[in-house]
Amino acid sequence: MTSQRKRRHSPARPHDGFAPPQDVEAYEDGAVYGSDETAAVADVSRLTLASRLVRGLLWTLIITSPLLALAAFAQASNGGSSPAAKPAPAKAASSSDGSGAAGFAELFVTAYTAAGRGQESSLVPYYPAAKQLRLTTDPGTVRADQATTVGMRQGPHGAWSITVAVRLETTPAAKSRGKGRAERDEEDAQPALRYFQVPVQAATQKAGSRAYVALALPSEVAAPKQAKTPALAYGQMAPASDQDPRVQTARSFLASYLAGQGDLSRYLSPRTRLSPVTPAPYEAVEVEEFAADRQMGEGPPPDGVRMRLLIQATATRGEQATPLQYALTLTSRAGRWEVTSLDPAPAFATTPNPTS
Repeated sequence: MTSQRKRRHSPARPHDGFAPPQDVEAYEDGAVYGSDETAAVADVSRLTLASRLVRGLLWTLIITSPLLALAAFAQASNGGSSPAAKPAPAKAASSSDGSGAAGFAELFVTAYTAAGRGQESSLVPYYPAAKQLRLTTDPGTVRADQATTVGMRQGPHGAWSITVAVRLETTPAAKSRGKGRAERDEEDAQPALRYFQVPVQAATQKAGSRAYVALALPSEVAAPKQAKTPALAYGQMAPASDQDPRVQTARSFLASYLAGQGDLSRYLSPRTRLSPVTPAPYEAVEVEEFAADRQMGEGPPPDGVRMRLLIQATATRGEQATPLQYALTLTSRAGRWEVTSLDPAPAFATTPNPTS
C-alpha cells in the first residue's frame, strides 16, 4: 500500500518535451491498466501519426488541385461528360425567317402565274399537292415579271402569310374568235400589277437549315391601300436660280456625284465623307426646282448655319433624261454653302430644324 501511494504521487519524468498529466491510471476490474510513462508515449505516438496524416492530406490537395481545375475546365469546354444529345427534330422557325419565307413565296408566285398546261410538275417543289392539278392555260400565255413582297404577317407554328406583287403580261390567244374576244385579248396584253397571298410554312431542320413549303395555292387579293404622304419640313418648290448660292452648291455637288464633273470633296463639309457614283451614269445634271426648310437672310450667312433642301434635278445621258430628287443638308462656312449630308429621306415637318 505504501509503495503504491508513493508511486502515485511521485512527479512524472518528461518525455520528448511532453509532460503527461499526473495520476494517470486506468482500472479494469480493480487492476492497473497502464502507467504514467506508457500513457504519455501513447499520446505522442497518436499526435505524430495524426500530424503525418494531416501533412499528407495537405500535400495531396496541393498536388491534385491544378489537375482537378484542368479537368473541370475541359469538362465545361466540352459541354460536360454527359452523353451527346440526340439531334432535335425539325421545329418551327423563329420570327427572323420572314425574309426566307418571302423569297420562297415570290418564287412560287412567279412559277404559278407563268405555268401552263403540262407544266404542273414545276409547282410541286413549292406545293406538293400541285401534282394533282390540271392546268388548261396554254404554256407561255402569261409572263411574270418583277415579283416582290409587299406584306408579311406571321401566324402560329412558324406559318407566314406573304403578299406578293407581280407584274403580269398576257400574250393574245392564238385562236381568238370574234371582235369582243380580240378586244379583250388586247386589253389583257397590257402589263398589269397583280397581288397574290401565299401561306408559307417555315421550319428548322436537324442541321439548322431552313425549309419552306406552301400550305395552299396562291390567292389573288386586292392591292394594298396607299399610305398618306406626311407633311414635309420644306416650303413650296421654287424655280432654281443661278444666282442662289445654295443652288450653285447643289448643282456642282450633283454634277460631280452623278456625272463625274470635278472633285467631289470641294463641295463637302470638312468632316463629310461621300464617294461619287462610279462609273458615272449621266453626262450632265441640272437643278430644276428646290425647296428649303428656312428662309435665307441677307448677305453671306455666318459660319455653322444649317439648311435642309429638297432638290428636283434632271440627269441626262445622250437623249435620255431622268428626273431625280435629293434631300440635302447644307452648312455655311467661310461665306459659302457646303454639303454636310446626303439625307436618306426628306425631313418630316415634325422634325426639329437643325440648330446653328
